[in-house]
Amino acid sequence: MMKVSIIYVNFKSACLIRKSIQSLKNIETPCEIIVVDNSSSFIANNLSNNRRIKIISTDKNYGFAKACNIGAQISSGEYLFFLNPDTYVFNNAIDILVDILKQDPLTAAVAPRMWWDQEQTLLLPPPDSHTIIDWAHYQLAHKKTHYNLFLKRYIKEIINYWRTDRLTQMKTLSGAALMMKKEIFYNVGKFDENFELYFEDTDISRRLVNQGYKLYLVPGAEIAHYHNQSAKLVQKRAKSLFDKSMQVYLKKHYPHYSGGYFDSINRYISSLKDGIPEHILLKIKEAPVFSANCSGDVLFLFSINHFFHPSAGAFLSNSQFTLNKAIWNRLQKGTYWAGFFNYPEMKPLQIWCIHKQ
Repeated sequence: MMKVSIIYVNFKSACLIRKSIQSLKNIETPCEIIVVDNSSSFIANNLSNNRRIKIISTDKNYGFAKACNIGAQISSGEYLFFLNPDTYVFNNAIDILVDILKQDPLTAAVAPRMWWDQEQTLLLPPPDSHTIIDWAHYQLAHKKTHYNLFLKRYIKEIINYWRTDRLTQMKTLSGAALMMKKEIFYNVGKFDENFELYFEDTDISRRLVNQGYKLYLVPGAEIAHYHNQSAKLVQKRAKSLFDKSMQVYLKKHYPHYSGGYFDSINRYISSLKDGIPEHILLKIKEAPVFSANCSGDVLFLFSINHFFHPSAGAFLSNSQFTLNKAIWNRLQKGTYWAGFFNYPEMKPLQIWCIHKQ
C-alpha cells in the first residue's frame, strides 16, 4: 500500500507545483503525487508529461476545500499530505512527519516548521486558532489602548513557537503543509466545503481537537512556504473570501453569537483611537537593509501591518538584517512594516514603515 498521498490544488500555479515536486526527490517513504486542477487550463503543458503525477481536472474552480476532498477520494495512501503549490520541502521532512504519525493512535495530524524562503532567513508564524479571545485580541491590536499589550502577548507566543526544538502540541495546524491519517480525515468528516478559501484548516483542526485527537508541530521537519503566491493571482477576491470564510467559521463554531453581536463589537472597536507606533518611513524599490543602534539579542519582525500580526521573523545577534531579495521580489507594491524588538521584554527598539514602489 502506498504510504503517503501528496495532494496539491492547482489554480494557475502549475509552475510553482513543478518546483515543489522537484524538492520531493529524496523522500524514502513510498509516495504518490495528486494534482487537482481547479479548471485553470494551465497545467497540461507543465505537468502532464510526468508519469509520477495523477492529474484530476475539474469543470470549474471548486475552491481549496472541495478540491482537497476530491484529491483524497482518489488517493491510495495511508497518510494524506495536503501541500500548497508555493512550497519547497527540505530533505526528509515527509519521512519525519510519517514517523510521528505512526507513534500514537490519537495523533491525527502533523505539520512542519515553515520558513518564508528557501535560504531559511525568515520563519513564518504559527496559525491562529481563531477562538473568541483570539478574535477580540486581533480586533483590538491596532488600537492605542491595547497596542503594547497585544504586541507583547503575540511576540511571546511566536518566540515560543519558533524557538522550540521539541514536538509541540497545537490547537491549529496550517493547511499549507498538513499531513493527516486518511482514516481519521474521513472519520472527522473531511474538509468542510462551505469554506471556499481560508479557515478550512482551522475548522478541521478544531473538529479534530474536539474529538480528542492530537495535533503536533514537528520542528525537525521543515519546508519553505513562499506564502500566498497562488492567492496573488486572484487578490481582488482574496479579501472578500477571507471575510466570508470567517463569518462561516464564527457561525459554525459560535452559533450563540449572532452577526449583530460581532457587528456591535466592531462598531465599539472602530470608535477607539488607532495606535500607530513611532517609525521611520522608507520609500524604496530595492530590498532594504535594516539597522539600528541597539545591543543584545534582537528579534526582527516583518509584517503587512503595524501591529505585526501575522509576522515573519528572525533571531539576530546584532542589530542589522538584510531582507532576502527573493522575498522582496515576490512582494507586491504596497505598505509593509518591519521592526527590531528585544526579548524577553518584547520592547520595540526600532520600527520602519516601508512603501514598496
